[in-house]
Amino acid sequence: MAKPSHIITVLVTCLAISTSSTPGGTRSRPPNAPREWPCPEATEISPCECYADELYNLLMDCSAVENDSQLADAFQAIFPFNDFYELKIDQTDNANSALAAISRYTFGEIYFERILIKNTKVNLIDEEALTLSYLTLELLDISNNMLAAYPFEALSNYQVLETFIIDGNLFVDLPPINSQSLRILSANRIDNLTFGESVFSMAPNLESISMNHINLQGVMPQTLFSSLQGIKNIDLSSNAVTELDVDSINPTDMTITSLDLSSNAITYVRANAINGLNSTCTLNFANNELIDLSEEEWRPVFDQVSGGSRNIDLSNNPLRCGCEIAWIILDENQSYLPLITENTNCNGGEQLISLDPIFFETQCNTAKMMQQPRVTQPMNSET
Repeated sequence: MAKPSHIITVLVTCLAISTSSTPGGTRSRPPNAPREWPCPEATEISPCECYADELYNLLMDCSAVENDSQLADAFQAIFPFNDFYELKIDQTDNANSALAAISRYTFGEIYFERILIKNTKVNLIDEEALTLSYLTLELLDISNNMLAAYPFEALSNYQVLETFIIDGNLFVDLPPINSQSLRILSANRIDNLTFGESVFSMAPNLESISMNHINLQGVMPQTLFSSLQGIKNIDLSSNAVTELDVDSINPTDMTITSLDLSSNAITYVRANAINGLNSTCTLNFANNELIDLSEEEWRPVFDQVSGGSRNIDLSNNPLRCGCEIAWIILDENQSYLPLITENTNCNGGEQLISLDPIFFETQCNTAKMMQQPRVTQPMNSET
């Protein structure tokens, strides 16, 4: 049986935890509370500003800080509560700020559900800067900073992190992402970003991946998405991909609802290069160098998305519209033409969906007959 003194100690400890980390939605304003409650005194955290919504969820805006020490000083104030819903540091309108580093001590004892540190000169985020948020952080946006490195290995410690945005930084290499909770990854506008084929192999629950404007070149890596169980959106637009090899797009199931490969330099898509498309998937191949939509390579793709309407965009490609696309025009079920967008034209300027099927019926059937081997009658052996 526990001694009375031990029971008192446990009760005091539990009370301390409950008063410092109560979820915002369960707070109630005590009588005679200071005007700023549940925020700290405004003068103690300036130039940061604290707000509370109608449920007393706390939001901290430190966009006006001018340097590292000013930010750290704000978090040395006395806080009635340690649990904050959001921290925002967006210095789009504070170009003269010298904020450069987030240290392990910057945020004191405060932890967050959402952190947005963007459009700053920050070039360092310490590996231990956000340890107190390991159990609570759901969104981390560190876009458009001066970061050339980040402790990516710590991602596995975040238990509920769903959204990770690293756009517009100076990273050279993206190491394997290790997170069971992550749903959304955005790594756009990072020049010459490199990564291996296993970059997503330890993040099986990713649903959205955006990596446009990273100068991804040449043949699309194989099996890049093969471990993803519920991927829905893939954006690899505005790169320099030239070819899709076998298994370039191959998640574990038919889950992809949007695949954007527009504004690359794609000339060729191999058979079995694209799999895992949902029946209503939007497929964007606009602004590439595609010439032939051969049946062997493209029919399986069209079949996967046959439940959509005008959901395959092939506009601004030098498409040949001869007998190589007869399989689209003459499809007896008329399943394929309704999938192609109205702005998809042939290299001569003709709207693809308006081509005359009679031409294909006569010219392409004749061409097939001419390609067949001639059948000759055997010579009569009787003389």
